[in-house]
Amino acid sequence: MTVLVIGGTGRTGFQIVKQLVNENKNVIVGNHSGNGNIKLSKLDVSVRKFDLIKENVAEIASKLGNVDVVIFAAGASQSHPEQAEWLDLDGAVKLMDAAKRVGIKRYLMVSATGAADRATWNIYDIPEYYIAKYYAEKELKHSGLIYTVVRPPILSDGSLTGKGSFHKTGNNDVVSRADVANMVVLSIADARAFNQSFDLYGGVESMDDLLGEL
Repeated sequence: MTVLVIGGTGRTGFQIVKQLVNENKNVIVGNHSGNGNIKLSKLDVSVRKFDLIKENVAEIASKLGNVDVVIFAAGASQSHPEQAEWLDLDGAVKLMDAAKRVGIKRYLMVSATGAADRATWNIYDIPEYYIAKYYAEKELKHSGLIYTVVRPPILSDGSLTGKGSFHKTGNNDVVSRADVANMVVLSIADARAFNQSFDLYGGVESMDDLLGEL
């Protein structure tokens, strides 16, 4: 299985890449520069340049050779919220269209808790990001692709626990990037996660038990 991770040089994306490598998956990291970094150089992965803002669907599709699964783990930064509509929405949708064009069927997305509810958009520091994620999720759900959307709240660089929760309790608003990555990687081939979207908070339930609740 070959998995393309868009945003694989980011902090959450890198955790996904690292866990995929540990699972002996063939990994392609897609990023804006086409260059790796010191962390990636220590892993057996390849890197491809994807400019999801500037490239059209045909150009993106031409770079998807031998890819079986797409993971969209990119996101506009807080310093450039104006990029959200072009990357998190239009870029994600162009990637969906490109994936369908070449016969890819599986597409996973890292979104954000709060994106699914319009009532909460204005309480966040970059509402543009949540709006973009909302409409990207909507497009994905109507794309015909087999999708999974994982929405974490505040992200930390904490260690992997392999545990989480689907429910907000008031004191579990932080989840580690490693645990988000764990859920994403487990969801790739687990039919229980097919065509599902969910929030993922910190918690004490195993990821396998959580998938059993879907």
